[in-house]
Amino acid sequence: MNVRIAVLVAVVVLLASCAPVRTNTVSLPGVWSAQVFLINAQVVTSGGTHDIQITTPSACPSRTTESGCVEVEAGKVGIIEFILDGGTAKSCDGQSDNTWVWQGIRLTDIANVSSSGDTTRKRVGTIKGEAQNDFGADKSGEIDAVTINGQYMSVRNMNSKEYEIWYTLIAMQCGDSSITATSDPRIKNRGSMDSY
Repeated sequence: MNVRIAVLVAVVVLLASCAPVRTNTVSLPGVWSAQVFLINAQVVTSGGTHDIQITTPSACPSRTTESGCVEVEAGKVGIIEFILDGGTAKSCDGQSDNTWVWQGIRLTDIANVSSSGDTTRKRVGTIKGEAQNDFGADKSGEIDAVTINGQYMSVRNMNSKEYEIWYTLIAMQCGDSSITATSDPRIKNRGSMDSY
């Protein structure tokens, strides 16, 4: 078992260090097959407003203009890794007040029309059942099963059923944790092999 964990950690670290990687598939014998997505982001400030800009192109074939869109293939687990502003800060310790770090991630069933550009679809589901289980989220959409290490964050998506959901990334400024920035990309789950 320890060998499998060591191999998984080594593979994830290797994949995360290979920029610019959009998606890779990792197969671990006897465990599961996973797609690893690396999403690069930066905080953009304009007129006193802070927004997270996703710089990684869409990984959704049907939504090529939606940066940060993730589509997990049927029968695979999704591992989504987020790198903020280059990913070098492990925490706010010793960083300038203007450094941004991840604060969390939240699922939502309502698209932020202004950032997604999708004016026809505002609701695609609810934060219950499959989405809660797939991401380790509570009813409000807050993902508890998240790894945050300063400018690096990762979540696991078990992809049990086919559905679409939006995720909101939240970053905070080291000098004042009340100053935050957000974004609003989409996740398309194709479901497990059992759901077809």
